[in-house]
Amino acid sequence: MASSRFKPAILNDRMPLEEVTIAEALKEHGDATQFAGKWHLGPTEEYWPEKQGFDFNRGGCERGGPYGGKKYFSPYGNPRLADGPGGEHLPDRLATETNNFMEAHKDQPFFAYLAFYSVHTPLIGRPDLVEKYEEKAERLGLIGQPEFAPEEQILPVEDERRVRIL
Repeated sequence: MASSRFKPAILNDRMPLEEVTIAEALKEHGDATQFAGKWHLGPTEEYWPEKQGFDFNRGGCERGGPYGGKKYFSPYGNPRLADGPGGEHLPDRLATETNNFMEAHKDQPFFAYLAFYSVHTPLIGRPDLVEKYEEKAERLGLIGQPEFAPEEQILPVEDERRVRIL
């Protein structure tokens, strides 16, 4: 059997505005809608959640990661998320925003979409959680094991990318 490669996908830096999102479809039927977290579906405001069917947007902008301010801790430097008290942790804040939205709309149909930034580097956790999982890794005998390995690539790349495996 001959080997073959996938054709590369068309590279777009935005979701076309003519695409109908689940939020647009649900809003059309009366649902209240909120987006919280990582959006990264367009470089400018006309592509952000408010233009894609979401009544409320908590954090969705052009960034795929928490690259403003103190990143995972307030102040966030995010144009769609007001800063919280100093040191507030971004995942906690997004979960609270989503919970508050659901509580405020519990007596009507609603759609809440929560997309944590936590899948992206930089990986920065709350000190209490970092300590918890470092202790767990030690208990499991994982200290000293490789944390990263080469990322599998379908298409050729110039620089090897590494992914966390531990």
